[in-house]
Amino acid sequence: MSDEGTPRASRWFGIELWPRGRMKKRLVVYAVLLVVGWAFMYWSCRCRDDGTVGKPPKELLEIETRLKASVHHLAQTIGKRSFQQFQSLERAADWIVECWKGQGLRPTEHTYIGMWKLRFRNLEVDVAGPAGAPIVIVGAHYDSMFETPGADDNASGVAALLEISRALAGKRLTRRLRCVAFANEEPPFFDTAEMGSRMYAAHAKNRGDRIAAMVSLECLGYYTDVPRSQKYPPIFSWFYPDRGNFVGVVGNLGSRALVGDFARMLRRSTDVPVQCCSTWGGMSGIFWSDHSSFWPLGVPAVMVTDTALFRNPNYHEESDRPGTLDYGRFARVTAGLADAVRLLCGGE
Repeated sequence: MSDEGTPRASRWFGIELWPRGRMKKRLVVYAVLLVVGWAFMYWSCRCRDDGTVGKPPKELLEIETRLKASVHHLAQTIGKRSFQQFQSLERAADWIVECWKGQGLRPTEHTYIGMWKLRFRNLEVDVAGPAGAPIVIVGAHYDSMFETPGADDNASGVAALLEISRALAGKRLTRRLRCVAFANEEPPFFDTAEMGSRMYAAHAKNRGDRIAAMVSLECLGYYTDVPRSQKYPPIFSWFYPDRGNFVGVVGNLGSRALVGDFARMLRRSTDVPVQCCSTWGGMSGIFWSDHSSFWPLGVPAVMVTDTALFRNPNYHEESDRPGTLDYGRFARVTAGLADAVRLLCGGE
């Protein structure tokens, strides 16, 4: 009897493991999946880069001074800002409102009742651009992880937000620029219905706002040139540098065009290296900020970040203090962000 055409069994100590024909098919499938997975990761981690490197503005020292003052006020003078330190959270909100008023702007509040019947505030201000035009939201959360002063996370984001509004107030734009300071990004609110940006996004939808894009400013002040100082989720280290000296632009697959465009604009506006990634939104680190609250609305939204816990050893620790930040590079990134936002809003 011929065994031609019959799959022969692989045996180990006389025990049949699998038909050899099936084994070959499985190996082919695994190889295909590996190639497809690698190609997807490569595609996710590569954005358009025309090689342009921006130059810092002449007023960089003034920007650095203001950023340092803002971070110190939020993280040191006010300090811990969470639902557990509610009065400090309120002081931070009041201070942001006064900063915007000092810039000649007219901020308004979106309030909601959350846990323990506390009244939380999202703060918004229209900075420039024609009324009725599509809206670009630039936002940052002003709360900190409980029991931490939150210098990088996220006094740095708020400081950059205030600098962007200062730089672009009254500029001629074709889109409407709106700056928003969100409450309650940190646990226990993160990724829940009571997250400040989720409440705001729902409010904006009910109001009928035409939001064209959203940029979240999340941890922007920590940089280092030490080798192997930059960590990543699994596999990503194959595609990115091991030094934490860059700023990242990340988003989900639906925001891929915005990720690429904004990264290109930022590269033209700063000499700090810019890396970017557009991948599955549920992946570790990709959705960890207020930008993810706008994805369910179909709004392209990205996070700009120093990558937080993947670089900064003080993340969510009591040691996240103003003295740990690199204000020189932080200022160069912020100046670049202001110019990139101007370009995103159709500025001249």
